This record gives sequence, structure tokens and C-alpha cells, in this order.
Amino acid sequence: MRRLNMFLLLLLPIFIFSQTNEEFSIFSQILSEKIEKSKKKIVLQKETYVLTLEKQKELKYKYLKTNFKDLELETFNDFKNQNNKKFIFENKFDKKLNVTFIDNEEITALFKSHTAWEDFYKKYKNAIGIIEFSRIGFNKSKTQALLYYSKTSGFSNGHGNYIFLKKINGKWIKVLEVMAWIS
Repeated sequence: MRRLNMFLLLLLPIFIFSQTNEEFSIFSQILSEKIEKSKKKIVLQKETYVLTLEKQKELKYKYLKTNFKDLELETFNDFKNQNNKKFIFENKFDKKLNVTFIDNEEITALFKSHTAWEDFYKKYKNAIGIIEFSRIGFNKSKTQALLYYSKTSGFSNGHGNYIFLKKINGKWIKVLEVMAWIS
């Protein structure tokens, strides 16, 4: 019984979430746009991006607002609230997107070696690298969305971006993407 309780306590910080139709629509749209028609394999990090307390302090509404002029504080706050713990993706992606998941344990094991990226590409042939998403923050009326997306494909080859979308005539439109980091 004690072992079971300990096991359950370890699982508390990680939750499986069922993407809402809105979230799933946006994730699929971003993947389709980023990958285009390259038919490359998408290796998606199974756990979502987490805004640690340090990252939450660094991420300022004023900074994003200077780039995303129409960003509502409500959307920003929901983004921060959605991303204070890890969630695990369900695989509901269209088969045409060719999505494979990689979890943190595999990433950690793989990247202990100086040949990590060579090993990665041997295992995930024709992959574009590793993609990571945050949960999506929305305003209450679900007309704005904010998310974080990153792609890493080598030790010195990656980037992370904040993406701001608006719902116009029932369709999510990417308004702007702002770089958070690059290597």
C-alpha cells in the first residue's frame, strides 16, 4: 500500500490531458505549417513545455504585448496558468502528419552521449528534429491563443518561439511569431 501511495504521489505532477478541439486544431495547424509538405517524420516531445517559476518571472506581459499588440492580459495569464505543470499528449494527430512521440526519459538517456544527434537520427530516420509545444492559453471568448513552440535538430541548431493566433471567421490565423531563443 505504501508503495502504491508513493507511486501515485510521483505521478501527480504529470497529467494526461485530452486536447480540446481548439487546442488540437491549433497544434495540427502549426505542425502542418512548420513541416509543410516535406513528409519528414515529426518527433514530438510527449510532455508539454513547463514554465518553471524562474521562467514565469522572466516572461513578462509587457514584452509580449510590444510584439503582439492585441494580446489580452487574460490570454497571457491563461497561458501561464496552463503551463505550470507537465501534461502528456494523446496521439490524435492525422496519420498524414507522421507524428512519433519521444518522452523525457528517452531524451535524457539519448543525450548522455556525444553522438546523441547521430543516434537520434539513426533511430528516427527522416526526422526533422524534436518539437516541443506548450499548452495553449486562450482568452475567455476563445478568440485569441498564445503558445510556445520549439524545434531542435542539433547541438547548435534550434529555436523557440511564442506564437500568437486570432480566430477570424471561425478559423485560427497566426498573427505573429516571436523568437524566444536560438542556437
